[in-house]
Amino acid sequence: MIYAIQPGMAGERLDRALAAILPAFGLRGCRRMILDGHVLVNGRGLRPGQKLPPAGSIEILEFSTPVQEGARLIRACGDYFYLHKPAGMHSASLAGRNNASLEARLPQLLPPGMSSTMLLQRLDYGTSGIVCAAATECAGNAFRQAEAAGRCHKYYLALVEGFHYKDMLAKGKFASGRRRRVSVLADGAPAIRQTAFVPLWHLEGVECNGLQTDRALTLVLCHIFKGQRHQIRAHAADLGFPLAGDALYGSKIPGNFCLHNFLLDFDGDKTVDLAPDSFPATLPKGAKKAVLAWLAKAGIAEQNLGEV
Repeated sequence: MIYAIQPGMAGERLDRALAAILPAFGLRGCRRMILDGHVLVNGRGLRPGQKLPPAGSIEILEFSTPVQEGARLIRACGDYFYLHKPAGMHSASLAGRNNASLEARLPQLLPPGMSSTMLLQRLDYGTSGIVCAAATECAGNAFRQAEAAGRCHKYYLALVEGFHYKDMLAKGKFASGRRRRVSVLADGAPAIRQTAFVPLWHLEGVECNGLQTDRALTLVLCHIFKGQRHQIRAHAADLGFPLAGDALYGSKIPGNFCLHNFLLDFDGDKTVDLAPDSFPATLPKGAKKAVLAWLAKAGIAEQNLGEV
């Protein structure tokens, strides 16, 4: 689809101009389309906030994405459902797009009659792992209150550049505004907005989903409470070890970053997801054993983990 840039649109932000052309997508949906590379202005890509030229055209490329089949229900507990979101799937549905999102798959993943179930978490498109959903508004409010009180612990696995041996805590707060790349300021983030990094295993060379390198990497455990957009990615880069393959945050390794939400501890109720499809399928046995050893310390028996 090609739309001519009208005289009154000159100097307007691209995302706002696109939202006026396609109101069904909303401003957020239009920003995602632009960031995903589906919008060209006079034949080239722009950032959502860039201004339109005086003349020319806005072209919207075909952006139909095959529905990923890896989404599934991990477990149900009361009014909560814990789901696995595969890498390469959006968390939330977007008006006007196809149903390649975890939210759109809920009717197929949940028991009948759960049409009002709402997602309580969102993971980046390239991140895999646990997403919690609530069947009632009351349950959703209880989850958010637990997050705000620091009673919701989220543990991720990530592959970062370099060999790292010490535990580290990122305390930097995020700059206000919604930019494509989150900027980290000086220390000052409250405890529930900080990120702890614990090195688990060192390895050299991986190949998965376009990520190919012979450089030194560290498998790290990342602990957050009430996560912000790109929190782990931005904090890791700010500490000097970006996620391998995360070009947006400075990684020089080509490919896709590896980040997986593998443990959610909500008021002592623990859910584990050890199917990190954003990761190389052939992680060394030592790396897997390191994860199992950490889980054992957390009080989760190996026989309850399923296939690792």
